[in-house]
Amino acid sequence: PLPLALSLPLDLDVEADAQRDRFIRVHAARGPDGMPVLDALRQQGAGTLGSLVQASGLARLPAGRRIARGDAVPYYDFAHWLA
Repeated sequence: PLPLALSLPLDLDVEADAQRDRFIRVHAARGPDGMPVLDALRQQGAGTLGSLVQASGLARLPAGRRIARGDAVPYYDFAHWLA
């Protein structure tokens, strides 16, 4: 099973994948209002591990759900996995 997840807003619009959940690399940051926001890293490909170093965790994009900028998504913080 996956570790417990926070629900935080994603700073990105994402089209739905009807078939499966997707996990993207993100960096948790503070938005202009001081509240937490997930910034999606540019490079998400399976062959690109460089962005993993910059990531603070993974955001889960549920199957069949279009995500609009500011929508909350489950966030899995790497710090909880390594504790």
